[in-house]
Amino acid sequence: MSRSIIISGLFMLFTIGLYPQDRNSFRYNDSLTYKQYIDKRWDDLSVSAMEAINTGHDYYYMRIRMGISLYERKRYLQAIHHFRKALEFNNGDQVAQEYLFYCYLFSGKLLNAYAVGDGFSTATVKKTGIYQYDANRISVGFMYNNSMSDDLIADYTSLNGYGDQGNLIIPKSFTNFGISLSHKLNNTVSLFHSLSHMKKENLLTYNDGTLSVDNYEQRVIQYQYYISLSISNDKGLVVSPAINYLYSNYSLLYIDGAGMNPTAYTYKVTEHNFVSSLSFNQNMGLVDIGTSFGYTYLNRMNNLQGSAELLFRPLANNNLYFGLTMNYLTTEIENEWEGGAVYEGLMGFSFAEKVWLDLTVLYGGLKNFTDRNGFIAYNGINDIDYIVKADITIPFSNSGVWLYLGGRYFMEYTSFLEEGLTYSKIENNSINSISISGGLSWTF
Repeated sequence: MSRSIIISGLFMLFTIGLYPQDRNSFRYNDSLTYKQYIDKRWDDLSVSAMEAINTGHDYYYMRIRMGISLYERKRYLQAIHHFRKALEFNNGDQVAQEYLFYCYLFSGKLLNAYAVGDGFSTATVKKTGIYQYDANRISVGFMYNNSMSDDLIADYTSLNGYGDQGNLIIPKSFTNFGISLSHKLNNTVSLFHSLSHMKKENLLTYNDGTLSVDNYEQRVIQYQYYISLSISNDKGLVVSPAINYLYSNYSLLYIDGAGMNPTAYTYKVTEHNFVSSLSFNQNMGLVDIGTSFGYTYLNRMNNLQGSAELLFRPLANNNLYFGLTMNYLTTEIENEWEGGAVYEGLMGFSFAEKVWLDLTVLYGGLKNFTDRNGFIAYNGINDIDYIVKADITIPFSNSGVWLYLGGRYFMEYTSFLEEGLTYSKIENNSINSISISGGLSWTF
């Protein structure tokens, strides 16, 4: 009996001595991760597969298992790296391609998902139904803004700038309606274009140094056409050149002082404004980095703008994200360039992956500033210090329809056009503006 116990004990000691070496063996790691994959133990599989890869057991099936374990845990942005690695071992593999497609798709990177589909076989195209994903999308949107300037208008004769030679402009409200279309030209190129119409109401006063005209209702009409091309690849890069043309007309005042009875007249001003922009965005796992450059001609002034953007998704999906963008805008005024920084912060999160809320803050000199690769142009004549935005996105499951709702809070100022000048002078009459917006988008 004692002899058997001694032999069993020696065998146990011998086995324990070999165990660490066995854990590092190819056979052990392959068997362990395969069993965890079969049992759908995704958390354990993520740990075991990563340990195996770090040990040096890096091959197609290990990367596939690692990627699937992250995918099943909805950590899509982390899984992308491992499916790409699997494709390095087995170029053109349709399993890895399909998972990679869905990782991009569920991360909100539709353009990169399309680019992955460029390598699909006929069977994978049919299986995924890739061409149903927003191949063509139409959106309509509406915004109403109230400048809440009733108190200023009631006492406009006491405002800074009243009585100076030129036009004092007090914003009242505006409405904007837009429609946009997006088309997939092929798996790597998409086209987006938008047409919008804005009508703005202001209070206008004029003084020629001696005489004045007060309380004139000014209307500004603007049409805007935006077009952008997005070129993507299956490695997370999107390059987008864009052009935005803005046509606007409005009235200004002057006084004909000839003769005994001077008369006030209005004259129409027509502006042709132009925005050009080029943006680059690259996904790098949990982080997206982006940059953009643009030249604009707004308010009869030349402007140059550049930006650097960082977007962080800590959950490796679209359920939580933080972003920071540093912009620099410089404007040519009387043959000299004057510039300053514009800061943009973003926080977004979802409620049960059914409703997304985005909170955005823009701070800096926002006059002539452009956002979203030139799609939004703050080309109003009044200065804006900061904007706080809240937007809600609600998808209707499996219908291809999205509902958008939003609110804006502005800190802006009255503007003043001095006689003979084409740019506005800052007048420290602040206005708290609010706006509401909404829209629908659907696939066809």
